[in-house]
Amino acid sequence: MPTIRNAMLLGAAFAMTGAASPPASLSGVWGARGAILTVGVDGARLEQDCASGSFGPVRVDAHGRFKATGRFETFQPGPQRADMDEAPGGGGGNARFDGVVEGNTMRLTVHPAGAPAQDLTLTRGMRVKLIRCY
Repeated sequence: MPTIRNAMLLGAAFAMTGAASPPASLSGVWGARGAILTVGVDGARLEQDCASGSFGPVRVDAHGRFKATGRFETFQPGPQRADMDEAPGGGGGNARFDGVVEGNTMRLTVHPAGAPAQDLTLTRGMRVKLIRCY
């Protein structure tokens, strides 16, 4: 049938353009040295040696990019004070999370309010042992 043949030719032509399609799902565990990112349907949780963060659902665009807002908290060695300010180096606060996914690699930039950005390169399924600072 001409319609099926045309559809197949169109599909083959699209595949040869090299257009990157976003990953079907980011769900699962992503790892990097000193960092574990667990992504689920409702959002993501980032655990690091001396910090943690979380953000809402991730919507990846056609180029594998995403932006999300959430919270990011840093820790210091030793006991944590209950009255620590929610400021960089002194607790937690709002943060923006920007990422791009290419295959099994995710580049994630964490932008904590009032603190320098932090870049991570995570690999899907990488097992990581965190060494907590507290």
